[in-house]
Amino acid sequence: MGQFHWMIAEAKEKVLPVGEMVSKGSVKFEVRENVWRNVESSHFSIFPGMRIKTEKGNAAIIFSSGSQIEIRPNSLFSVDQTDRIQLSQGSIEFRIPSDSELNFKVGNLSVSKSRALQASRTPASTAPKSEETIGSISVHSNGAVTIKNIQGNLSVLDENRVLLTGLSSKDSV
Repeated sequence: MGQFHWMIAEAKEKVLPVGEMVSKGSVKFEVRENVWRNVESSHFSIFPGMRIKTEKGNAAIIFSSGSQIEIRPNSLFSVDQTDRIQLSQGSIEFRIPSDSELNFKVGNLSVSKSRALQASRTPASTAPKSEETIGSISVHSNGAVTIKNIQGNLSVLDENRVLLTGLSSKDSV
């Protein structure tokens, strides 16, 4: 038992993967600043802080939260935190379960699932059921961004966390 506390302390220092990536074609990850290595295996663990680029390939990531993203060719993104993706170039499609969170940062914009709010006089009232959120984000070569929402509700905020627009199902901006 003398080793037990040491093993717990060591386990707490380890960074756990936030998801698993499956890729096809030319996909690379950054091993240190501006040094890229090919993703060799088809199943690849994703950790916070990783930067990934799809050149002539594409990839899909399933996060431990159940959220999923598909990354199109010629895209560059990083996993800033467990629940935040920063897209620098290219396109991604996403699926966020109703009980999960996944946020996106694109330039000065933040895109996230809208939270349902409800006011009620009775404390026993239940919150409205949240639905799965499905959409896509594309960064164009001129720096413009297109956000398409297929299902659910999205919020688009500026760098000061001010709401710019809300997107309901089948809306885009």
